[in-house]
Amino acid sequence: MRPRFALAAAAVGLAAFGCVWDINGDGAITIACLGDSNTSYPIYGSYCELIAAAYPSLTILNYAVPGTKAVGGQNDGLAQIAAAHAGDPANGKPPADFVVLAFGTNDISDNGLISATEMADRIDQLKAAAKADGMMVFVASIPPRFLARAQPTDPCTPNPSSTPVIDAADQLIQERTGSLWFVDFHTDVTCPDQFYVDGLHLNGTGQALRASRLTDRIFYVPPWH
Repeated sequence: MRPRFALAAAAVGLAAFGCVWDINGDGAITIACLGDSNTSYPIYGSYCELIAAAYPSLTILNYAVPGTKAVGGQNDGLAQIAAAHAGDPANGKPPADFVVLAFGTNDISDNGLISATEMADRIDQLKAAAKADGMMVFVASIPPRFLARAQPTDPCTPNPSSTPVIDAADQLIQERTGSLWFVDFHTDVTCPDQFYVDGLHLNGTGQALRASRLTDRIFYVPPWH
């Protein structure tokens, strides 16, 4: 089944959103999307923009930069957290109340550059940095990675070097994050349906699935017992 992104943009009061609220008291609920090219708009990422269009009462800003890592190098996750925390109010970008961390593809690279534990540790470092700045954190799992293929309809082969690291890292990240703040960007993310031929970047169908899953977390309301 092809994933769908069909969200009803209901008239909801500012304080009525499930898992998000105006933490810093500036009158806006601001969520900052952080990550690499699968989040950066308009390069490949569009899931944050899909949510922003469906829910205009939320302020959703995109600070993702193509080619970046969670930790290390220019514009990494730590730099993006700093930018989200500062915002740019003069240009319509209020400081963030929440951040969405969607990193890992470039840290692990196509050859299993780092271990699963080191990847999970990097995410923990970002979580700590965001929380130290007074922001709450949604953490997305790392999407699967495939070998490039010649044609869009060609069968996909999981990248043999990075796949075991990604799978193990995602398990650790989920365990350390907890279900309330974890966003599943891996399960049932399929190739070729949701990937371009490079086996790395998600197409519109994959982006729509991301939008749906992040929306589920944003609007999640724990059951009453």
